[in-house]
Amino acid sequence: MKAKKILAFLCTSAVLISFSGCGEKNDISIATSTNVTTTTSINTKNENTTTVTTTPAPTESNVSASEPEIPALSADSVDNLADIVEKDVGDTIAVLNSEYEQLKAELNTFDIYLANADKMEAFYEKVNVTNRNLCIRMYEYSLNYAEIIINSDMTFDDKYDELDNLLDDVYDDAGDEILDGIYDGILEDMLDDYYDGIIENGQDTVEYSTWYHARSDEYEWWYDTRSDVYEDWYDFRGDVYEFWSDLRGEMWDDDQEKALEKIEDFRKDIEKMKD
Repeated sequence: MKAKKILAFLCTSAVLISFSGCGEKNDISIATSTNVTTTTSINTKNENTTTVTTTPAPTESNVSASEPEIPALSADSVDNLADIVEKDVGDTIAVLNSEYEQLKAELNTFDIYLANADKMEAFYEKVNVTNRNLCIRMYEYSLNYAEIIINSDMTFDDKYDELDNLLDDVYDDAGDEILDGIYDGILEDMLDDYYDGIIENGQDTVEYSTWYHARSDEYEWWYDTRSDVYEDWYDFRGDVYEFWSDLRGEMWDDDQEKALEKIEDFRKDIEKMKD
């Protein structure tokens, strides 16, 4: 087991060095209106049952689309929690894509787009808010993973290994799906459909100044939203990776108390984000 630990420690160190080369990680400071409540209860057999209750954030007054409802779900194992995370991410992106298809069907000519540009601007804000709230829920799920594993009756070696599920399910799988579905998915579709599509093709239908301003506004909305989406995604991944690494370090040292302190610190950071 010690040889396995040494190999794992060297791999982790190499990843951390490459990760830090991307620039200093931003502090956890994402503002959000998502209201997430996490309750953990430990029974006399030292088994965890974590209840994840997520209330969709209220949308801005100019955003007509609503976020998908995430029901209260009970996670009593890491496998169960993995299913919850996968469903949340998949459903959230699916709803966002469905709402975009409805918008695209409505704003299907340049003249209609000009008369309803505020709806496009509002949808960009919708994408931004949805992505931010989804990233916040990834923090919450990471906390759930940690609570289930660290509070279990497994050995320190088994907890050390089991924590890889947090990295695999949240950091890798959910992180990749969020990036592919929103940053490289719906936002790229919006650029192709409008900036390089409907708006580009409408150049000869109105005065040049009107067309130019419409196209400039569209690009600015797209660029700002895409930058914000990436920043929130990047922060979530960096913070979750650091949390995972810290917990593995405490399991390496067989230090349950320090691991619980890391969990409480992470919980406080999430509360600051929600404030």
